[in-house]
Amino acid sequence: MWPLRKASVVALTASKAEPIMAVILGKIRDLTGLLKFAKTPGRGGVLAIQNYHVFFPSGGDMTRSVNGALVVAIAAFLAVLLLPEAGFTQEATSQADPVVEASTPEAEVTPEAEAQPPAADATVEPAGETAEQPADEQAADQPPVQALTDEPTTDQPPVQALTDEGTADSEAATDADPEALTDEIPEEGLVAKEPKPSKLKLDGYYWVHFGMTSGFAMDETGARDGLNKILDHRLRIRPTLAVSKSVDIVANVDILAGQLAGDTTNASADILLVPRHEKRFTSRSTLRELYLEWHAPVGNLRVGQMHSHWGLGLVANNGEDDLEAFADSMLGDRVERIQWTMKPGAFFDDSLFAKNLYLSLAADLVFSDDHASLIDGDLAWQAVGALYWNGNVIEEKYDMFTGVYIAYRNQKYANKDRLEVMAFDAFTSHSVALGSAGVRLNVAAEGALQVGKTDAFLGERAKKGVDVLAWGLAARAEVEVPKYRIIPGLELGLASGDADREDGLSRAFSFDPDYKVGMILFPELLGRTTAWSAHRVTDPSLQGRPSKGYDLAITNGAVTNAFYLYPRIKITAAKGLDIRVAFLWARALAYVSDPFNSNITLGGYPVGYRGGKPSKDIGYEIDAGISYTTPKVWGPFAFRIGLQGGLARPGAAFNDAFGDSLGSIYKIRALLDLTF
Repeated sequence: MWPLRKASVVALTASKAEPIMAVILGKIRDLTGLLKFAKTPGRGGVLAIQNYHVFFPSGGDMTRSVNGALVVAIAAFLAVLLLPEAGFTQEATSQADPVVEASTPEAEVTPEAEAQPPAADATVEPAGETAEQPADEQAADQPPVQALTDEPTTDQPPVQALTDEGTADSEAATDADPEALTDEIPEEGLVAKEPKPSKLKLDGYYWVHFGMTSGFAMDETGARDGLNKILDHRLRIRPTLAVSKSVDIVANVDILAGQLAGDTTNASADILLVPRHEKRFTSRSTLRELYLEWHAPVGNLRVGQMHSHWGLGLVANNGEDDLEAFADSMLGDRVERIQWTMKPGAFFDDSLFAKNLYLSLAADLVFSDDHASLIDGDLAWQAVGALYWNGNVIEEKYDMFTGVYIAYRNQKYANKDRLEVMAFDAFTSHSVALGSAGVRLNVAAEGALQVGKTDAFLGERAKKGVDVLAWGLAARAEVEVPKYRIIPGLELGLASGDADREDGLSRAFSFDPDYKVGMILFPELLGRTTAWSAHRVTDPSLQGRPSKGYDLAITNGAVTNAFYLYPRIKITAAKGLDIRVAFLWARALAYVSDPFNSNITLGGYPVGYRGGKPSKDIGYEIDAGISYTTPKVWGPFAFRIGLQGGLARPGAAFNDAFGDSLGSIYKIRALLDLTF
């Protein structure tokens, strides 16, 4: 993922903080009591915090009182805080110990990008840089932040090695990746931080995005799902309250999120991660995060609901918006987590290696991700650990992040199926200055291996379940050239496929659906075609009882069974005006086949989605976009206006029985973002 821009924070003025904080702390005590006595029927031993999801049925009633109370309370509370008479001012606060979130390298920052107004994700600048400094001066006075990795600004252990967002109580918001936020252990004797005043900080955004896609045939009959025009919106608020010198309360809530207008379909609505069967502007409203963070003398402790993120986001992905992507992130992995992060080497010596070596351990109950939903009755437990090195190898010349991530998952689906899997993930990123002209090379790579077993999918030769052995890889490289205001880059990725679904070994690897590649081939063509196939499988008039695990063939727009090349370039034509062009070429590793058509053929011979011969040719597409980010127009607020377009040529994998191609598919997106 690519550049994120600075975001201002809202803070109390010193003169008016005391009486208002008394009210705030009272609200926090009330909220604490609510959480303490909230019950979770049928979930013995599960924290009540796990129910922070909000549902708004068509009648407007909330199905979960705790969820509704929390979101309404937070929304009302934030609305009061934003009133002018409340005595708030916009100020960028500075803090002696900046927070660094080391989990994922998704930010690509250039001097030009630093000059742009606030974005959706508040991140943190290195110590000594304040938000009061003009953006142009920042771009000139500090070295470019590496595009593909996050580096600690100090020697503090990043609690965010396994999560995506920091406390946001930093000295300023920067273009650094939001995966870089955590608190620091002081070097001198591992003593506690100095007391800090209680303060509320706030960032967020509201966007409205319109997408129009040309219709295309989903199967050999020429049927279409009708999803040609969609208008979505999202209001996301991220408050952070420092309640004491060492304790923060962090929240992340989608107040309003859903589909405002456009087309709908009932195809596979019950099993899609993002169904499109209704138009409701609150259908995806939810409390994404609410956790307590304690900055202890020897590390950092986090407890509550939070995002899970690592590396580029192939396996664990926070679902935060990427301003440079050609598609919106809609989900995000959320877990009920207890997480401890520390510097194990700091107890023994003060070498560079010891100061930059981190260990993070976590225990999770999965609330929601692309494999499980606690609300729907899935119980997924995880044990997660990460060991990584994150820091400057050469000051202002060479930054590096490298580490390993291991997760064990034991899951019981609502239908009693089981999944037990181990994930091994290695990630590395490097940012190197080339010469004295500000040119910088940024590279990153993540590779993952999944090993385990499940009975959620059965085969003819595996009546009691299948083994899992799947792998995936993604790598990026880009060069920042400030003199010409360009950033050329190249990405490649591989996700293993399964040539034989009946042999008792599942080899198909799927990237997290929030890892976005391109605009059409993966998000639209494969995402909607696989969903339509699953819809046909469940139609009793077309086929009898569906085979177990048919729903696992739905990609939800993710990269799976594919090798792709994705070159792209960003050009900053003027201050705030960015142009992006990308080309995507993709080919399958195993033949692309339709589970429905393949099951009804004699012997299960692979057949394409439109009845054609099996092929590995997925196709190619060209994407382009232009966006303009305004200066701050009112206090901390700024607008981004953008227009994107893509044209795809599906490959032979989507030909019909006569060998005729599917034809071109186009998509247009219009973007309007308000950030603060």
